[in-house]
Amino acid sequence: MKRALTITTLGILISSLFLTSCNKDDFGEQIISKPGYVPGPGTFILHEGNYGTGNASLSFRNNISGGLFHEVFRHANGRPLGDVAVSMSIINDTGIVVVNNSGTLEFVRLSNMKSLGTVTGLPSPRHCVHHGPNTYVSDLMTGEIHIINRRNIQKTGSIETGYSTESMVIKDSLLFAASWSSYYINKPNNVVLVINLNTHMVVDTITVTKEPNSMVLDKEGKIWVLSSGGFMFEEAPTLACIDPGARAVTRTLVFNQGMDYPTSLRINGEGDRLVFLNMGVWALGITDNELPASSLFAGGAYLYGLGLDPSSNRIYTGDAKDFQQAGTVFILNMQGSVLDTLKAGIAPSFFCFRTP
Repeated sequence: MKRALTITTLGILISSLFLTSCNKDDFGEQIISKPGYVPGPGTFILHEGNYGTGNASLSFRNNISGGLFHEVFRHANGRPLGDVAVSMSIINDTGIVVVNNSGTLEFVRLSNMKSLGTVTGLPSPRHCVHHGPNTYVSDLMTGEIHIINRRNIQKTGSIETGYSTESMVIKDSLLFAASWSSYYINKPNNVVLVINLNTHMVVDTITVTKEPNSMVLDKEGKIWVLSSGGFMFEEAPTLACIDPGARAVTRTLVFNQGMDYPTSLRINGEGDRLVFLNMGVWALGITDNELPASSLFAGGAYLYGLGLDPSSNRIYTGDAKDFQQAGTVFILNMQGSVLDTLKAGIAPSFFCFRTP
């Protein structure tokens, strides 16, 4: 399971396994993608699709009406989203979708999903964070973080990191970026870079366990970093707590080496409870001294994506199944009970929440 997850996330190593002929709508026989979109508080569901086929898609579930709308980007703009969509973020009434293999950022107005502009030519964009007028985009293949000016939707520069970057969080005027992969750049993939956003310079590095894949900021201003331990199980996976002021790891919880491969760290709206994937959905509090003994939920064939709605604390997890057929999204409460099940597209992998 670990191998499939890691390589699918990279999106280029075994793409031939996931290529499949498909029509424009990959949501199963019981769902027909129709034009229509009702904005409001709700959940955007991002589907990676199959590598090389350009069939990534975006769905939206309206929290008020319960309506589920598929292919909202394509219907609004008359063109596909692109190839391998990996993440989405929201700032005010603008949504920014990162399409990794297409090398693009799609800016959309959330009131109607119409395109505001597209940033093209990025080598391998992954995730976005925002500070002032700028959006910062991590990159898998190059040692830089791209700087995008949201006013003109143009790349205006870059931060030279020397490392591949993945998950990022901002605390005050410092950007913390995880170096998750060493596949393209021969640098240790066991550090969190500390970047001064006033100077756009790397000012420090914090050593963690190999493959830090996701990070969150808790209510106390601490940064939690989830590391898988390495593609070949080189190290035991860990969940580490970083004090951003001291720029040091202050606590570390250790998983079973050779067995666990945790990913997709998320945090609740109160900032005091962590949720992650590890062949199931797991949760613990930020003051817990031990990892949980059992999972909240272990259904589905292959749980691949995870999100946590900060307004309701409902957990969304995507079952990618075999990465070729339509997937499923499970909606859970914080106790792990299934509240709803949604038909999804191919490889539902990322959830973005528009709150009231």
